[in-house]
Amino acid sequence: MAAGPRDVMVPASGADTARDVLLEADMLPTEQRAVTSPARLLAGILIGVALIAIVVWLGSEIIT
Repeated sequence: MAAGPRDVMVPASGADTARDVLLEADMLPTEQRAVTSPARLLAGILIGVALIAIVVWLGSEIIT
């Protein structure tokens, strides 16, 4: 949703129907979506920065 997640409140008797409607509209998060942990994100960023630094260092060695 453009404005972020929302809580949908329905009577207990309509919970299954509401869930089906949200699933059909692709508005209900599924368990298959990957959640990236902050530590994994930081590790990816650090690896990327290290690779860029190596490429720059090797490029400067070739020029001189």
